[in-house]
Amino acid sequence: MNCLERGDIMNLLDIFQGISHNMKNELENLAVNKAGLVTENTIKKFLQKHLPSKYSIGSGHIISHNGQNTGQLDCIVFDHSSCPVLYNERFQVLPSESVCAVLEIKSKLNINSLESALQIICRVKELPKLNGERLIGPNVFVTDATPETFGAIFALETNTTLEILRNRLNLLNKDIDHGRRISILCILNQGVLMNVNKHTKEIDLIPNENSVIASVKTTNDTLLLFFLLLSSYLNQIEVVPPNLTKYLQNYLNQINIEIG
Repeated sequence: MNCLERGDIMNLLDIFQGISHNMKNELENLAVNKAGLVTENTIKKFLQKHLPSKYSIGSGHIISHNGQNTGQLDCIVFDHSSCPVLYNERFQVLPSESVCAVLEIKSKLNINSLESALQIICRVKELPKLNGERLIGPNVFVTDATPETFGAIFALETNTTLEILRNRLNLLNKDIDHGRRISILCILNQGVLMNVNKHTKEIDLIPNENSVIASVKTTNDTLLLFFLLLSSYLNQIEVVPPNLTKYLQNYLNQINIEIG
């Protein structure tokens, strides 16, 4: 007999459905001051409360060491323990190496807004990231690879179906290199689109050459599934502090330096 009895499986389902119900209620309660509407700020407050404490939530521009710039982004998840944040109250600038995930948040998603959100995610994932260096002794450095950026679209509702969005996304992905594709698309009132291996059907948190988009209809449990997928990736990675001298050198190359 299998060690897991049917009752154990049902209990696990009950536990996760209970968590999902509480998370959904909390999201709605956060929106009370916004006339009952879930907004971009609601989602950001929710993530800031529930993601591991080493991560912060912001919005603004992501820049690379060679001067590339994403433009304004809705929601950026970054490792605040390694990330210098250059900002005022309404404008943040974050180095690409410290950025772990970006979310494009839409009140209502349609095919046109899907394609525009994909372009934004592609632009983010095109930014070069330097490998990190850690000093462990006099002139002795350890170099580590910098994790890829997790790209997601989060929509409150859509005027179409998960199936249509899934088929459209798979079609669009034929012209998008897997290194620039989104990881997940969440429709709060319907379900989640995510990458799975086309041979094994296992979840691919970061798309690869064997990934295809699959749909999961969840309705009441959508927020929980989205959160678990995002958290799974964030829990697997380690961000190495960026080498800011590369950014500084790019800046100095554009101004007049006098020697002697």
